[in-house]
Amino acid sequence: MKKKLPAILYNLVCAVLLTMPAAHAYFDPGVTSMLVSSLAAAALAIGLCWKFIVAGIRKLFKKDKGAADESDDSDDEISGGDGENQ
Repeated sequence: MKKKLPAILYNLVCAVLLTMPAAHAYFDPGVTSMLVSSLAAAALAIGLCWKFIVAGIRKLFKKDKGAADESDDSDDEISGGDGENQ
């Protein structure tokens, strides 16, 4: 029975699709502008997501300049501060 169920559903869907009457529809200006604005929003969303992905990848491979500056300051503290007491 389990193997016959997908075949029965497939045949039923095909029969319904083949016997449907033709829909004489058209795209009016309202539908067209909705489609254009939806495509523009999708393109902008994809671009923004891509920007965040690229920024995250760059952040992973970027050298941390703050850590290098802190290591230079720690050498001054070990030697006695400003270096004037030498």
